[in-house]
Amino acid sequence: MVKDNKKNLIFTFFNNLLNRLTHHYGLIVSRTFIRSGRSLLLFFSIFAIGIYLFGRLPVDFIPLEDTGIINADIQLQSGTAVPVTDLVTKRIEAEVLKHPAIKHTLTLVGENVSSGSGEENASFQFILKPWDERNGHDIPSIMNDLDKVFSIQPEITYRISQPPAIAGMGDSSGFTLELQDRTGSNRKTLEEIAFQIVNKAKALPQLAAVSTTLQTTVPMLQLIVDKEMAKTLNVSLSDLNTMLKQLTGSATVSDFNLYGRTYKVKIQADSNFRRHSADLNKFYVRSQNGDLIPLSILAKIEYGYGPGMITRHNLFSSANISGSAAQGYSSGQAMDAVEKLVNELLPEDFSYEWTGMSYQGKKAGGQAGFAMLLAIVFVYLFLAALYESWSIPMSVLTIIPIALAGSVLTVYCLSPLVKTMHFSARL
Repeated sequence: MVKDNKKNLIFTFFNNLLNRLTHHYGLIVSRTFIRSGRSLLLFFSIFAIGIYLFGRLPVDFIPLEDTGIINADIQLQSGTAVPVTDLVTKRIEAEVLKHPAIKHTLTLVGENVSSGSGEENASFQFILKPWDERNGHDIPSIMNDLDKVFSIQPEITYRISQPPAIAGMGDSSGFTLELQDRTGSNRKTLEEIAFQIVNKAKALPQLAAVSTTLQTTVPMLQLIVDKEMAKTLNVSLSDLNTMLKQLTGSATVSDFNLYGRTYKVKIQADSNFRRHSADLNKFYVRSQNGDLIPLSILAKIEYGYGPGMITRHNLFSSANISGSAAQGYSSGQAMDAVEKLVNELLPEDFSYEWTGMSYQGKKAGGQAGFAMLLAIVFVYLFLAALYESWSIPMSVLTIIPIALAGSVLTVYCLSPLVKTMHFSARL
């Protein structure tokens, strides 16, 4: 049998094309060595462009995903009763359920994520329909429609948000900041600065839905003690405070054992004797002489207002400020705008700290460069082991600046994309 040496036309075309490409590539490489100065200038220029664009990319920690859930917190005027809050929530529910993309609502009256417990607080969780049943409604458009529903309720302040990108890390999406009073004794200044920051932050284009959980107008009773009168009647202020704690609240005074178990003995006034503010005038405190002194002689009761809840962060008195990035801005741009504003307004002895996802984003952002450098070192060591040479891997690693510039340029030209943790890891 005679073997047919005639080559296949496809193989012939491929080989010819490969030979031409190899020839031209060799010419380019040879010219590069001849004009090494220009080549190095072009190489470092591309590298510099990649670094410059990488620094200008909007920063975002982890992008939010459509989980089919939207959360909302509302707050009525301080001192509002639960029935009034419940009536407002039912009115909002009726309007929200008319939306074609919302399937169910879950409502909790008396508590929300932003402000905690309180009769004037309530929270919603909106369960969305499956994607193919939403008639083109995405998360941003649904949140805009919800904002229109909540904005027509004159008696509430509200915040609409998505769940955090990582479940359990923070209460909601967006940024969370804790203002801290390092002195521990300047509560009024802390309140003024918190409201000043919130009001100015609402005017910034990078921010949306900026609010604070600080409440300073909660109705309350103030018991003003006449210290001079107490001293004159020989009444100890510590005894007076102990008496008020025991009668208006409760106090543990002893333990006893029964049937092999230990039980606590607590004392408190019966509910009928501590129901109204006038009942405080029926209380008596024993002086150091043994006499029973009416509380009405030692103190007077006035109506006033103050913070409904005093929060602390890392042992310091704090005020929570939260919000989200406006449409078209990343979370990194929003946090930079907040940091610039806070640094301008904070006086001495005051500070701030990021919490939740914001803290993790700041922490991870500072480690990206170190992680990339460590990745390059490990790649070099792996290639050195593969080629059994310390010099050959260097020629392979010279492609990194070109790859960096190409990746960053692609993301930079596609405006909706930002520099997230996923992008940094893939890079």
